[in-house]
Amino acid sequence: MKSTPWLIVSSVLGKGHDLLDVGKTALKSRVFAWLGGS
Repeated sequence: MKSTPWLIVSSVLGKGHDLLDVGKTALKSRVFAWLGGS
């Protein structure tokens, strides 16, 4: 009964983690560009 929701949650979290990593990388490059430009 609990295994199915956990599978869905873990797969969603896995995809979310990938998006989070991409977002962090983009944010870092943006911050570095902003710091370098200022």
